[in-house]
Amino acid sequence: MPSHNRATPQFKRTAGLFLEVGPVVIDVEDDDTFVSLFKRTLPRVLLAMRFTRPGTTTAAHNRAYEVLLNFVNVSFAPFNGWPTRVEWVHAGSGDRAHALRLQVADFGASGSLTLHFDFNEAAFTAAQRQYAVRDVLRLVDVFLERPTAAIAEPPWLNEAEHARLVG
Repeated sequence: MPSHNRATPQFKRTAGLFLEVGPVVIDVEDDDTFVSLFKRTLPRVLLAMRFTRPGTTTAAHNRAYEVLLNFVNVSFAPFNGWPTRVEWVHAGSGDRAHALRLQVADFGASGSLTLHFDFNEAAFTAAQRQYAVRDVLRLVDVFLERPTAAIAEPPWLNEAEHARLVG
């Protein structure tokens, strides 16, 4: 979630948006669709953003998660008459406890998603990373094409893939 996250004098002079990991737990029900899950998730996220205080998470807290998903859809008005541009800038490193961090961005509300996969290479082989990217892209395609599709019966998987996932 967005956070001012300016706890030190050095960071108080740093321009930009900082993010902080804040957990939101949502149970996926058997009859959930992408839309129903989103409708239950959004109020919880907004509530967390309203009441969570910056600096409340720690490195140990962040390591409790193996997979992080971050969706960023921001745009900024011109700054003193100058147009603004938003882009994802990767810090160049991540927490080793995270197996995968996926940043999904739609800067400027363009309707065009950019996915940034940040794999912990110790957790995934090259082939597994390739399959993960393929599967996430298939999932996004289904979500965009069929938002009322049931999550429990993933139509993007063939029988063998579904059996492997369930097993």
